[in-house]
Amino acid sequence: MEPTSDLNQGRRRATNHQLSTGLWVAARYTALGVAVVVVVGLFIKPQLSLVALLDIIVPIVPAALLLNPLIWRNVCPLATANMISNRIGPRRRPDQNSVRKMMVLGIVLFFVLVPARRFLFNENAIVLSSTIIALILVSLALGAYYDMKSGFCNSFCPVLPVERFYGFSPLVKVSNQRCVPRCTGCAPACIDLGPEKAPRQALGNARKGNFWTFTPFGVFALAFPGFILGYNSVTNGPLADAVNIYAVILGYSAAAAVLFGTLAIVFKLPFGRMLPVLTAVAAVAYYWFAAPTMIGAFGLDQLAGVTFRWAIFAFIGVWLVIAVRRSSNMVPQPRTA
Repeated sequence: MEPTSDLNQGRRRATNHQLSTGLWVAARYTALGVAVVVVVGLFIKPQLSLVALLDIIVPIVPAALLLNPLIWRNVCPLATANMISNRIGPRRRPDQNSVRKMMVLGIVLFFVLVPARRFLFNENAIVLSSTIIALILVSLALGAYYDMKSGFCNSFCPVLPVERFYGFSPLVKVSNQRCVPRCTGCAPACIDLGPEKAPRQALGNARKGNFWTFTPFGVFALAFPGFILGYNSVTNGPLADAVNIYAVILGYSAAAAVLFGTLAIVFKLPFGRMLPVLTAVAAVAYYWFAAPTMIGAFGLDQLAGVTFRWAIFAFIGVWLVIAVRRSSNMVPQPRTA
C-alpha cells in the first residue's frame, strides 16, 4: 500500500504544481495584456487610463510587495518582456561590479522618474506612455544581452530597490515562477531566490555595523519615508516647476536619511532592527495619501475611504509585528565565550 500511496501523493503534487504554474502563466500574460491596454489607452483615452494606472494599479503594488514581492515579480510586464527577449540572446552574465553600478543607476532613475510625475506624467498621458514604452524597450534589450533577469530585473530596474525595501519580510509563501525549470544564478542578491535574504546580500559585510547607512541601498532605505512625504507635500504643476519639485522631494529625502541615519549610528541600531521600522513608516505614509485617492477612483464615499485607510494600517501593523519578530535573523549575534 505504501508505494501506491507515495505514487498517488506524487501525482497530486505534480498536478497541483502544473495547475499553479498554469495560473501564474495566465496571470503573467493577463498583466502583460493589461499593460498593453493601458499604454494604448494613454493615447486614445488619456484621463481614464491615467486614473486606472496611477490611482488604482500603482497603489496596489506596495501592499502586494508586503505580502510577497514575488507576487509582483511573477507577473510584472517589464519582467515578462525581459524574459521573452532572453530567449534570443547570448546569455552573458554581468560581473558583480557591473551589477552594483546598474543597481545604483536604477536607484537614481527612481529618484528622477517618480518626482517627474508631479510636473509631467500625472497629467501628460502621451509622455507617460512613451516613457513606459522606453522602459519596455530597455528591458527587452537588456534581456537579450544578459542572462535571465541579471541585466534588468535584478540590477537596472528602478522598481528593484522598492521591491527589496517592502518585500524583505513576506507574509505569504510564493514560489519563483520566472526562472523555471532551473535557476542559473544569474545575479547576486536575487529577490527571487529569497526575499528575506536579498537586502542583506545587497549590503554584504556592511550590514554588520553602521556602515550600511552609507551604502546605496542603505541610503535609499533611510531616505524613502522622507521621499514619500516630500512627494505628497507638492502638487502637480507645469514643467517650469520641475526644479522646485525636485528640490522639495529630494530635500525631504535627504532630511529623512540624515535623521534616521543619525539615530542608527548614535544608538547603534543595526540594519535588521531599522529596516522593519523604516518600511512600516513609509507604508503608513504612502497609504495615508494614496488610500483616499484609490477610493475616489472607484467613486466610493468618504466613510469607505476612512474604513479602507484604517484596514490598510491594520494590515501594516500586523506586518510590522511579524517583521520585528523575524528581524533577529538579520541582526548579527554576539559571540559567546
